[in-house]
Amino acid sequence: MRGVFISGTGTGIGKTFVTRALAAGLRAKGEQVAALKPVETGYTDPACSDAQALAEACGRPELLQHPGFFRAERPLSPYAASLEGEPACPTPAALRQAVEAAARADDVVLVEGAGGLLVPLDARYTTLDLAQALGLPLVFVVPDQLGTLSHTLALFDCAERRGL
Repeated sequence: MRGVFISGTGTGIGKTFVTRALAAGLRAKGEQVAALKPVETGYTDPACSDAQALAEACGRPELLQHPGFFRAERPLSPYAASLEGEPACPTPAALRQAVEAAARADDVVLVEGAGGLLVPLDARYTTLDLAQALGLPLVFVVPDQLGTLSHTLALFDCAERRGL
């Protein structure tokens, strides 16, 4: 796959904004783009979801409900949501297969992570494991605010220790 994995220092920092901008720029250059959010919690209204915003950005509304992706209503980590009765999040390997299937006919895939790299998907795996399974280069989105330097350096250190 050709593309990038977009992550950052947490939730609500602009990952979806950046992913949408990348999709728009690539589409303007004639690229067929799949912009995907394979894991999303706080998913109560599909029309207001990050996944919907990304599907619209790449002109592919069918990507919103692509099989194999994880959606949970509770605004918690996927693992915490599953402990509260939501379905279990698929493994990174299963999510990779779903991403590959969704982006099969595309030139570029943009995969937006949920929260930061260490968000637990289940008792064993984190978003970092998903990024590693996908093998895409990383793009980090971080806020311009006090405390960002430490969070950003920790993010880089975490990724580097896994060879990303």
